[in-house]
Amino acid sequence: MADYIDCMNNYCQRQDTEYNRCYCSAQLAQIDAKHKPEIDRLIKEILTVKTKNYWTDAEMDEYWMETIGQYTGENSWQNLEDALNIDWAGTESTVRGQQAFAMGHQYCVQHLQGCAYMQTNMRDAYRSEIARDCAAYETSLQQLQNAAESIVEAYK
Repeated sequence: MADYIDCMNNYCQRQDTEYNRCYCSAQLAQIDAKHKPEIDRLIKEILTVKTKNYWTDAEMDEYWMETIGQYTGENSWQNLEDALNIDWAGTESTVRGQQAFAMGHQYCVQHLQGCAYMQTNMRDAYRSEIARDCAAYETSLQQLQNAAESIVEAYK
């Protein structure tokens, strides 16, 4: 099982991203589509409000800590600004989602000794890992959206 997970991680794991193994799920595109329009709108609104009200980064930092930082543990406006800088269109390859999962599974089962008889169990166990990463990714986008909405509301 460990060899299968290591092999599948070569196809699916994206450690330096919020979505990680969700990369091999069709849900990744659905999650992005669900949150992208609202987060993009909030980015524009935050930048407009900040410019219109002449808020400095220090003032944004102070507001962040008073209202959001105490709950999230994040300590600056810069953290939100960095988090909102999402490259939605960027992909590491043209093979992602279910296609990457299917290719990885097929390769890993064929090339690992003694795995063929357990392939369904291994596939399902790995899908659970993918589902956990997708849930964590969606939660992080929702928290980001909530924080951005809070900033917009506070500066209206």
